[in-house]
Amino acid sequence: MSNLNFGPFTRKLLITFKEVFLVKLNQPTIMKVFLLFISVIFSFYAVYSNFIMNNTQVIYLGLILCLIGGINFNLSTFLLFSKNWIFRMFLVFFIFYLVHFNFEYKIFDVDLFFIKNMILEIIGVFIFLILFILVLGQKRIESFTFYIYSFLLVSFILEMLMHFFDYNSIYNKNFYAYHAFLLVGYMHLRNIENKKIFLLGTGLLLLITFFSFQSRSTTASILVYVFFYFNYNRILKTKSRLILTSLIYFFILGFAIYYYTFIAVDNDYLTNLNSEGEKGVFGRLPVWVELFKYIGDKPWWGYGSNISSEYIYSDVIGRTLSSHNSYLDLLFRNGVLGFIIIIFLWIQIIRYFYMNRHSKFAPVGISFFFSSLWMASAYEIIFFTVMTVNLFYWVAFAILINCIESETKDLSKNTPNKSLSIKYQYYNL
Repeated sequence: MSNLNFGPFTRKLLITFKEVFLVKLNQPTIMKVFLLFISVIFSFYAVYSNFIMNNTQVIYLGLILCLIGGINFNLSTFLLFSKNWIFRMFLVFFIFYLVHFNFEYKIFDVDLFFIKNMILEIIGVFIFLILFILVLGQKRIESFTFYIYSFLLVSFILEMLMHFFDYNSIYNKNFYAYHAFLLVGYMHLRNIENKKIFLLGTGLLLLITFFSFQSRSTTASILVYVFFYFNYNRILKTKSRLILTSLIYFFILGFAIYYYTFIAVDNDYLTNLNSEGEKGVFGRLPVWVELFKYIGDKPWWGYGSNISSEYIYSDVIGRTLSSHNSYLDLLFRNGVLGFIIIIFLWIQIIRYFYMNRHSKFAPVGISFFFSSLWMASAYEIIFFTVMTVNLFYWVAFAILINCIESETKDLSKNTPNKSLSIKYQYYNL
């Protein structure tokens, strides 16, 4: 047996693997069929396991996406496309997140469930960074976006069937609304040349979200998306307009949170919208009031990147202080200093899409970004807590950067005007 030579067989096996996975699968039609098959199979598993609200699934979702992203990853492409401030600020926040851990649980009600969730959050943030790098380095982004869109669409259809037939359906329909919101952005990205499909699909998702899921915040976020889409050229016509719009928008968000927390309780009309006070209009009010007190005790550094307000049980209101608000969650965890890093990241996102405002992908980025900020005022969808939603959120921005950089690179190559080429290079610094 020791004299047997497996060398030729091994070489033949490797050659066959290379032909199938690295040559044939890179043919557009075969690759799409393969990815569609994988997305359908994985959608059944993901929906059955309620992936949209199950942080454990971020590992499996991330693993599949990393494998698909690894096929067309090119280091030179990554090094070229990563020269933008969105990625740099994302990296700064990632470093801050790691050095700002807190493992002192004296004031927190931390059990095994929360420890598991904490570990999944840490793993999830690493997955975000890895995927961001892989997506930026995609030499051909088409296959990657096709898989994500197929997965989100197929899994959403399956969720609808489970919802309407009440089979293994999740109790909190807001999670299905999260999915609908993500699908709006990815549908726009995939149908960027077909306005009718995008608007019809968005209209349908809007109706489902409002009437079936009864998610007011998500419905409002989709409307914000549509508003920025139709007013894109007006808002980004000049830098001053964009700055003014951004300031007004952030003021409205901040005032809405303040009004909702401290003043709205005296409004009889709003109070009557939900007299039970469990969910909806005033379900978050007592949580936010108490959270402001905790934030005031440690305003600058917060309680630690890995510490969610959900780990605190309030005897006053008889429940955990799950924030249902990304801004309060970030302030609670990372304090004002960590929040400033996020603000700089948001500024770079706005600046990047403005500098590349002539790209056909920029309207998707601006609409998705500003509408997600509205979503963030009612849910934790940016960095923490709902990790499966946040995964697709940041991957979307990485895809948009890759698409814009690829578009700009092709334009710079094909134009004889050197000043135009220099101009686009300057935009992407």
